[in-house]
Amino acid sequence: MTQSLLSHNRLWTPARVTEIKDSSSRIRHIWLKPARHISYKPGQNIEVELPIDAPARVRKRTYAIANMPSPDGTLEICVPYIEGGQATEYLYKELVPGQELRIRGPLGRFTLPDKIDKDLVFIAIGTALAPARAMIHYIFAHNLPHKQIHLIFGSRSPDSILCASEFISLATKYSEFRYSFSYSQAPNSSGQPRYVHEIYMEEYAEPRPDILFYVSGSPRMIEETVENLQRLGYAREQIKYEMI
Repeated sequence: MTQSLLSHNRLWTPARVTEIKDSSSRIRHIWLKPARHISYKPGQNIEVELPIDAPARVRKRTYAIANMPSPDGTLEICVPYIEGGQATEYLYKELVPGQELRIRGPLGRFTLPDKIDKDLVFIAIGTALAPARAMIHYIFAHNLPHKQIHLIFGSRSPDSILCASEFISLATKYSEFRYSFSYSQAPNSSGQPRYVHEIYMEEYAEPRPDILFYVSGSPRMIEETVENLQRLGYAREQIKYEMI
């Protein structure tokens, strides 16, 4: 059964682009409607094949699914703008609603535990916020039993922050949810840039066994965060991440 499911996940299927929206000049949201329903867990990824004249490794891109499972099967991905990138040039300058891309999945194990018996701390930067967003919304939408949830998000500047109004709304509605953010290339009230590393290292300086960290970002950011948390005294089993 497991082998059959894995094989099924490797099958390519067409997906129609239903909507494209830019939340900033460097972040694009793309909604896809697959021809077949893709059953996934919040936090998982899909692989997208782009119709560009390039080697296979360039044509294929992996993106975290940014929305929790929806009844109509629509998938949302967030795409960062990368200067000169072939994939970026196509997704930002050629792709339009109505076109079809090939996708496959779901992929990955960066998902919620079966039982949420620890505080959850999500640490994310840029468009790597996508899996955390899907998991957090899923918890509250389905009233999953949970403890404290803290999202620590970092972006370059205020114009590249993702989904801020969503998380402010959740923090207002649920006392057990906290939302912290920082700008690495914009001054804070003290006139200095601030990084996500500073936030979690201050707030969780004293190691606790009742916390589960979810880390998503660039490989360098993930490596640094894992090293920092272990240096503080957290066990490796308390830190979940996935390199894409």
